[in-house]
Amino acid sequence: MSEGAVVALRAGRAVILPTDTVYGLCALPEYEDVLYELKGRDRSKPLALLGLMFAAQVAAPVLGHAQATHPAFTLVSRLTVTRPDGKKEVYEETRYVSSNGSVRAISKKADGSVSSDYVYERGRGGFFVKHGDKKLVKTWQTPPEASDAPLPTAESLRADPDFLRTEQVLGYTAYVILKVGSGAGGRKDWPAYVPRDEIYYAPELGKTPLKEVHYEQGKVARVSAPMNVVFGEPDAAVMKAPDYEVAPTIISGGILNGKAVEKPAPVWPKDAREVTGTVTVRILVDEEGKVIEAKAVSGPELLRQAAVDAAYKARLSPTRLSGQPVRVQGVLVYNFMSQ
Repeated sequence: MSEGAVVALRAGRAVILPTDTVYGLCALPEYEDVLYELKGRDRSKPLALLGLMFAAQVAAPVLGHAQATHPAFTLVSRLTVTRPDGKKEVYEETRYVSSNGSVRAISKKADGSVSSDYVYERGRGGFFVKHGDKKLVKTWQTPPEASDAPLPTAESLRADPDFLRTEQVLGYTAYVILKVGSGAGGRKDWPAYVPRDEIYYAPELGKTPLKEVHYEQGKVARVSAPMNVVFGEPDAAVMKAPDYEVAPTIISGGILNGKAVEKPAPVWPKDAREVTGTVTVRILVDEEGKVIEAKAVSGPELLRQAAVDAAYKARLSPTRLSGQPVRVQGVLVYNFMSQ
């Protein structure tokens, strides 16, 4: 039996450790705090000890909340994309991460032109920045840094069921999480499960992956490899979306016949009474369910205009995404069949 013991906080839970097995708890990152030390063989205050342990459990969420501030830094990576024909494209990605969970991710081509620009402002949401059109396109994609999940630790990453290995990357100990997906796709020569993503996490970077490897059909298709990390809050101007107009959100709805609350039948042209067939009309529906654009994309030429005219008279039930009304792009199908 040890001559003493300590009550320490480990992964948010109070544990009792003999002092002769612990040397310098502060040097062990998995122990967040030493709450109490029992001297010698003092066993006269068990109720007090239980009280301390209870207090530790109550304090754990508070401590966890206090530690929830995300690390702030700028991560520069090289993105290599391998196309199906074997050709490779290289981009430079810069990810700015603020301690409040705001994120800006800019990808540039080899010639320096911007290929993609994503900004997530805490409290406002995410946007893709279209500099050419001077517009912001709303997206409901939320970066991992903005999630309510606790910050990963070495212990939690090792405990992940998908944990694969550790690897040194840019001087950091990275914990590799392997995601697999079905690759069968109806083909017998493919394995039942193939790698989909290898995600490298370094606890110093919080919820931001340090490195990512994406697979397509078991082959490496995309690698995002870090080149440099600079800690500190990014410039506030970088974290703010440009003062562009917010473009309406448009989602794909496929065949929209089932969403129509009003769908007048087309008027059969007099000069095409003998013509039958199916006309597909691509439409754009506004936030109130009104068709604001319509164009026939297939079907007999003599019947197309009649189908377009009918499509403009249709009314569809409004579509909402995350509680917000959005525009929908899809098709209406009209069948011209002889009676």
